[in-house]
Amino acid sequence: MKNDNPLRIFIAVLLIVTLLSLIFTGNSNLTHILILVLMALVIIYYTKFNNRRRDKNE
Repeated sequence: MKNDNPLRIFIAVLLIVTLLSLIFTGNSNLTHILILVLMALVIIYYTKFNNRRRDKNE
């Protein structure tokens, strides 16, 4: 869990930047790219987290 903190912070910052971009620019290409990157990072983070939890249970 301790090693995931930088990734968690990066995802939080990216979420804030994405929301600000969505608010101020509306439906721009940059916002769409940020949303796709954010979703990919969240999926990667949760698959890693779930694999670790499963390994601990076994």
